[in-house]
Amino acid sequence: MLQKISANEKADDCVILLHGYGANMHDLWGMKGIFPGKCVISLQAPLMLEWGGNSWFDIDFTPFGAEYDVLGLEKAVLVVKKFLEGVSKKYKKVWLCGFSQGAIISHAILLRYPQLIEGAACLSGRFVESIFTKKERRLIQKKHLFVSHGTVDQVISYEKGGKAINSYYQGTDAMVSFHKYRMGHEIIPECQVDLKEWFNRVN
Repeated sequence: MLQKISANEKADDCVILLHGYGANMHDLWGMKGIFPGKCVISLQAPLMLEWGGNSWFDIDFTPFGAEYDVLGLEKAVLVVKKFLEGVSKKYKKVWLCGFSQGAIISHAILLRYPQLIEGAACLSGRFVESIFTKKERRLIQKKHLFVSHGTVDQVISYEKGGKAINSYYQGTDAMVSFHKYRMGHEIIPECQVDLKEWFNRVN
């Protein structure tokens, strides 16, 4: 069972936070104020790293860039899907908000299992070909999506992240709000303000 922290579980709607590589369930917890009046659940990835922190799937850092464990990614998507299947029975609307690895998983859930969520906020994720395929495009009509990325991100480049992801979604009927900032692999206050405004608008 996934570890979690939660607040306001008696609310009608729920937002689930998915942290990035090397972090834990407390990493995004400070953002819970962005979603006032909602149940907020922050999940902790099941894999423990030797040097501390957790991850949803393994990453091999090579001289040619980061290589993802695609099989591990698929397993992580199914773990989150199973959790969502339980949560979706308790709340009227369920949203995902993920950073980095959490964003990648959020995209996968939105594209493959859109019936489980109302929409997603995907912050500083990476374009992964096995997730962003043509066949999923037709499934996300009228789904709400917030995508953000830093133009000076040295972990996941803007070109391989937000730019490629936004280009993909332009070929769908999803309702996308795309934002780029002069920031690294992080979530700056300006991004948080835009995220809160977006969330208030689509609810």
